[in-house]
Amino acid sequence: MIFGVAIVALGAEHLVCANMAAEPFPAQFHAVVVPQHWGLRGEVCEVLALSSAAFVLAARSPFADVGRVLFGITAVVFGVDHFLALDLIASLVPAWMPGHLLLASFTGAAMIAAGLSILMKRLDGIAAFGLGTVFLLIVLTLHLPRVLAAPQSPDEWSSALIALGMCGASWICAPGREP
Repeated sequence: MIFGVAIVALGAEHLVCANMAAEPFPAQFHAVVVPQHWGLRGEVCEVLALSSAAFVLAARSPFADVGRVLFGITAVVFGVDHFLALDLIASLVPAWMPGHLLLASFTGAAMIAAGLSILMKRLDGIAAFGLGTVFLLIVLTLHLPRVLAAPQSPDEWSSALIALGMCGASWICAPGREP
């Protein structure tokens, strides 16, 4: 019980404080409703997704279902944002991989499909596990080589750790996987 309360408090604190420190509320609202602000929206949704996983981790909490819903919403937003910045996302695909635009499109579509599946509670366990696997593949093929190429870059480390956190958050949000 105490562990659950602590996890919920941590998730709420992370959600409120981290988001408010990054951007004041009007900018966050603007990021959600203006399609061109996919970068800021991504930052807000990253924190929301990780906070959602903390809510789900507190499995006996009434916030667990809310956490899954919020996580599903963020997955859809990440997928839509992939299409809004498709050329940029495709440019990040390693050169040795063929079909950069196709891979970027597939990743965005997979995120949208997983988010909708989680929201509709249809094959949501498979979708959340699959989304986590996609994030793990992104860490291994995209972020790890970039970190190894520039180990002094805090931006590369941050991106890699956020993607790894999203992998874990996806697996935590898979129904039936809570402790």
